[in-house]
Amino acid sequence: AIREAVGDKKGIKRYGSCILPMDEVLVLCAVDFPEDLILDGMQSFYGKIGDMATEMVKEFFYAVSYSAAMNLHIKVLSGGNSHHVAEAMFKSFAKALDAATQ
Repeated sequence: AIREAVGDKKGIKRYGSCILPMDEVLVLCAVDFPEDLILDGMQSFYGKIGDMATEMVKEFFYAVSYSAAMNLHIKVLSGGNSHHVAEAMFKSFAKALDAATQ
């Protein structure tokens, strides 16, 4: 859906980023819609959120970035509670994506 919405990338900013604090956690996210796709920059973190292994967060973002043909970098600058890390990742991604597609 993201790839379709972005289309030929004409008229969008192409780049977006966000540094987001979530309690004790600080996450950086940067998005680029390039000509040549390079998937790199996702950081794993370990633990569980309820019954979900946190490694699945990385797999989710990998699938989104691959399907959308976007470069996606998400870095946990200051870690802490796994729930806060995941929430900060998703929220910073949303803000970076919004900025890139303006």
